[in-house]
Amino acid sequence: MISNQKSDDAVMVAYPNPARDFIMVKSKDASLKIKSVTFYSILGMQVAEYQINKNSEEIRLDKLRPGKYLMRYVLSDNTQKVTQIVKQ
Repeated sequence: MISNQKSDDAVMVAYPNPARDFIMVKSKDASLKIKSVTFYSILGMQVAEYQINKNSEEIRLDKLRPGKYLMRYVLSDNTQKVTQIVKQ
């Protein structure tokens, strides 16, 4: 398995992925803040939510058990995206 990969799209990057203790989320556009990040189990149940309101933030993953999660983020312009992350 390759480590230190990034979940990367046009508006935000999240790394490392897979992650152990934390994941760093960062808006690619300096004028946009990340309003919130929500984690869901693969079954669609919400397991954690964080209010960020910054361009970047380190999110501790202590609450999450090892496995695959869907991470939904909302930016200050109300753009919403979902990406998959792996907690080791």
